[in-house]
Amino acid sequence: MPKNKIGGSKHKKAKNYVQNTSIRYKENDEQYGKVVKILGNCRFNVLCSDGLERLSIMRGKFKKRKYINLHDIVLLEVWDFQDSKASIVDVYTNDNVKKLMKTSDFPKIFIESEDTYDNDYCNFDIIDYDSNNEEEDIEEDIEEDKEDKEEDPEIDLDEI
Repeated sequence: MPKNKIGGSKHKKAKNYVQNTSIRYKENDEQYGKVVKILGNCRFNVLCSDGLERLSIMRGKFKKRKYINLHDIVLLEVWDFQDSKASIVDVYTNDNVKKLMKTSDFPKIFIESEDTYDNDYCNFDIIDYDSNNEEEDIEEDIEEDKEDKEEDPEIDLDEI
């Protein structure tokens, strides 16, 4: 058996792996959606293209193979017997979403809200200070320091 001169023991493991570049477009019973909230246990709240927010469940085929993050675009199949629930059929990468935006089937709801994120974690006000006020405050602080020095007489340790 010849020696493996390039890489370690797992170097040639993914040699013939080709990533699937085809995009699955929506069909009759399917809709596009955007993940709004992750609930855990492969369950998500998804805003669908018809404007409803549905509880969506990841198919067993995708568990531990594909990962879904917040604000990802997904393909849903709405359940026939419960309109408020759906199954996640496919997850799109950022490159696939850009290709989908060029098609006419992709809803405008997701294009407009693409750059908006949930900012609950940073609920603080940003105050814009005037640079003139800051300079005046600094000058006042310097004047106060000078007055404090004048009031306190210096004590010579040699005299004690």
